[in-house]
Amino acid sequence: MCLTSNPNEENNKLDALMKFLRQEIESEEKVLLARSGFNLELDNINKCTSASSKRERTPTAAELYNSSENKKESCIFCGKLHFSNHCRYAHNLSDNTKRIEWPLAKVIELYPSKDGSIRLVKVKMKSGEFLRLVLRLIPLEVTQKVDLGKPLVDRIFPTNEPTVQPTGRECSSETIPDDPDVQRTVNDFSSETS
Repeated sequence: MCLTSNPNEENNKLDALMKFLRQEIESEEKVLLARSGFNLELDNINKCTSASSKRERTPTAAELYNSSENKKESCIFCGKLHFSNHCRYAHNLSDNTKRIEWPLAKVIELYPSKDGSIRLVKVKMKSGEFLRLVLRLIPLEVTQKVDLGKPLVDRIFPTNEPTVQPTGRECSSETIPDDPDVQRTVNDFSSETS
């Protein structure tokens, strides 16, 4: 504050400063009061919604259909009613199991893609039927000769046409016919469910 010769001028400045500070404090108090009022309303709304959510609701048909509690999933490893990723038997399996101990499955249905190639099949195991990618299946070893130059899908599901290797040697033309009733057996080493 600077010293002036007129005391009224100093009082006017002091009064103006006090008035300004009073207005600022009052406006801050109003803001705090308003915020606390809004919080009370939000708390009341939250209490109402939590009370209504505690009431028994009648589930819709879609909720009943989609709820995982009502689905009975059978494990692909042991056949019991639990998800395959929670199977204790599967967790104890070694990665070095012999091929003879791999689970066997029959291919019962082929699902061609838009481009005509088969990438998905339905397999039947002792624990149920599952959808598997062809790449996750290993064909059961038999005495039939296999052309390793062919794509994997053609090796798993051979056609009736004999194949010719680049060296000119012919593979066995003894293949399974394309009859839909004929089922092919494969080893399924996948631990995922579809």
